[in-house]
Amino acid sequence: MSPPYQPVGQCIYCGATRYGLERKKLGEEHIVPYCVDGTHILPEASCKRCEVKTGGLEQSLFGNAGFYRAARVAARTKSRRKGPNTVPLWIGPDGNQARYDIPADEAPLSLTAVHFGPPAILNGGGWYTPDKNVAIHHHQLNSHMPRPGESIVTPNIQLDSLQRLMAKIGHGYAVAELGLTGFTPFLIDCILGREENHPWGLFGCVDDPAQPSGAYQIGLSEWPVNDDVLIAVDVRLFGTLPFPRYRVVVGRKGQDDKPIVREEIVDREGRITSLAFTRL
Repeated sequence: MSPPYQPVGQCIYCGATRYGLERKKLGEEHIVPYCVDGTHILPEASCKRCEVKTGGLEQSLFGNAGFYRAARVAARTKSRRKGPNTVPLWIGPDGNQARYDIPADEAPLSLTAVHFGPPAILNGGGWYTPDKNVAIHHHQLNSHMPRPGESIVTPNIQLDSLQRLMAKIGHGYAVAELGLTGFTPFLIDCILGREENHPWGLFGCVDDPAQPSGAYQIGLSEWPVNDDVLIAVDVRLFGTLPFPRYRVVVGRKGQDDKPIVREEIVDREGRITSLAFTRL
């Protein structure tokens, strides 16, 4: 069970101080998605607009057609509505297949794990340094195998979507542990999907010698780089499965004494949001 966190009082992504026109009180922010048993929760930390954006990202990865649907089934993680008790199989000859939702206990389950090299920015690289060490590992999660003519749907995954999810988790955890004034965030644009260039150099994987345990693992560390101290968050979802431990560099320790880019936006609901972020 995660420690209880105090209400933030503003959206941790855009700075809004009310949820929307229909109500003032901000929504809870599930740092680790609820659908994968996340118990780290920030009260009063998300506005409606940002909640829709981050919720859509989670649904695209963990929902019925999501890349990690099978992993949710194998780990027996929960859902707000109905638990993922089935997995879609497509049965029939190529080009003429029909979909059947197979009970999880009878379906072959697999996990395709995406591995990256360590974050480039912690090893002398830059913000946008591309990762040349991406590897895909396929793991069979149970003893069931597809019968002749059957195949499991494996949705395509966009690497930037996976990294956006890790950015969301890492940013929320850093706010929970350090407070909004404890670090200068790097990833707000990335989380909300509006960055001009994806910051590949802030993401990576690290070796995890520990035996898998628990629903997930999460932790925070500091890294001296040149004249800065960078904040990194390690995240491993599906703790009992062969899932990678991702490391995301979420920001710089302390409030930045360099010029901060500020932008005020008035949305369709008439809310003024203030954004504050910097670049290395």
